[in-house]
Amino acid sequence: MKDKKSFVFLILLIVLITIFAVSQIIYTSVYRQSARKSAHEKVQEYINNDLSYEPASYDKYIYDLEQLASLPHISDSDKGHVYERMAQIYNFKDETINFYHTMGNALYYLDKSGNKDLAVNIYEDIANYYVCDCNYEQARNMIDKAYEICPLDEISDNQVKSYAYRMQAVMDLHDGKLKEAHGMIEKAASTVDNEPDALWYGSYVAINDAVLAAIEYEEGHPEAARALIEKHRDSEYFTTPVFADIITRDFVLPYYDTAVKLAALEGNVDEVDRILADYKARSGQYNFKKRELNINSALLTGNYKLPENKRMILRKRRLDLYNEIIETQSNDYASMINAPLENGIEEQKQLDKTHEARIRQRTIRAIELIVLFIILYIIGMIIHHSLIDPLTGVGNRRMLNYYLYLGKLENRTCSVIMMDLDNFKRVNDTYGHDKGDEVLKRLGGLLKSMQNKRIRAFRFGGEEFVAIMNDPDIHAALRVAENIRRDVKWQKWDFMDGITISLGVSNGRLNHGLITEADSNLYYSKENGKNAVTYLHNGIKTKL
Repeated sequence: MKDKKSFVFLILLIVLITIFAVSQIIYTSVYRQSARKSAHEKVQEYINNDLSYEPASYDKYIYDLEQLASLPHISDSDKGHVYERMAQIYNFKDETINFYHTMGNALYYLDKSGNKDLAVNIYEDIANYYVCDCNYEQARNMIDKAYEICPLDEISDNQVKSYAYRMQAVMDLHDGKLKEAHGMIEKAASTVDNEPDALWYGSYVAINDAVLAAIEYEEGHPEAARALIEKHRDSEYFTTPVFADIITRDFVLPYYDTAVKLAALEGNVDEVDRILADYKARSGQYNFKKRELNINSALLTGNYKLPENKRMILRKRRLDLYNEIIETQSNDYASMINAPLENGIEEQKQLDKTHEARIRQRTIRAIELIVLFIILYIIGMIIHHSLIDPLTGVGNRRMLNYYLYLGKLENRTCSVIMMDLDNFKRVNDTYGHDKGDEVLKRLGGLLKSMQNKRIRAFRFGGEEFVAIMNDPDIHAALRVAENIRRDVKWQKWDFMDGITISLGVSNGRLNHGLITEADSNLYYSKENGKNAVTYLHNGIKTKL
């Protein structure tokens, strides 16, 4: 009887334990689902909220997003969304390293969640930022990675699919594949038309039209481009506060790129001023400075009806943008160096406590020195390549700005030779850009061959070059300029009779004003027969 009672008690105990365990499992499961649902609602509410994007609020946004990312039982998909938004804030703050690091976090969690469409969207976003940064090679790498996750035609989400088609159209446009670009933007538009009731429908129609306008312009159809520009002239997306950063990147700036070219082509200076003023404001707010630099350069190097005073303003803005971009890159390089150094110091404090720590200290210090040397070497190589024009081999605008900065610090007296190939656009149009590049390389080789301790040559932009002589004697500079003019004229070509070059010379304290004076003298040569050297003689522009 006793054994029977013991058996019943044991069975009852097992049942109670089982009920308790099952109830805990159910409770835990329900709790997790509830917590995940709550986290999802909080994330969606914050992500869809209209943020002010004021610089004073950036740190608060990042703190809020970090708190969201640490919510218990948050889904991988939601965490990926949180990191994507955090990356955008870092981009506004000009913190490039944190931007790409946080984008990597977003991709990790979205890939982990199995949501291929969202992962593709992130890669396309990164590619889009590279495009705005004028780094098309890296943009292409990101698009290729998106295709590895999911081939373009297999994307199920129409919004993401249209985005992917549009980005491919942008890349084809940059590569000069205008027919392919046209086909891709048509696919993007037809994909959007599959969901006319979607909240994003109107914005995507406007965005696709902005890209199509650029394609039409490059195809030589300014009337078609103008029709698309006029269609959206009074669009609500110029002033909408909802996702203003994305709308600026995808619609407003691409729209302005084509609109300002059309205005410049028509000689409508007031419209050019209006567009560039808003371009500058948005570029500063959302950190699209390289894109602004790109359109400024296009207006200066293209065949547009802009007066000289407007061109001077554009050149000054272009120099300002170069300086701002260089400052941002310098801060990024400094962050790369400071992080391992600071980490190394902290590690050494901990490793000093024991004998084993001292041994580890030496090892880590050696490793850090090696890593630091490698980082410094890589940075040195990056800086070196970033200062050389890859096509011609002479210094680029960044190196020129650095040279001017040193000259200003040293109060150096120099001579400046500005030069511009005559009728170079005709070479590109007649013989193709490959032949145009051959001409630029040949000129670069001539300039490199004359470089020494006294003379440095730089590519100013397009077919325009500048040489700086550490010699205040203008007659020496005029001799060099005349030699350059004569050498270019005497060059033999297998595809054309020849080409000439116009030059302007100035001398004085080395600064941007000296560059401007030489540039003004250059344009006097251009406007008075070309193939000449011009300088100031007793305050009067004089051809040599």
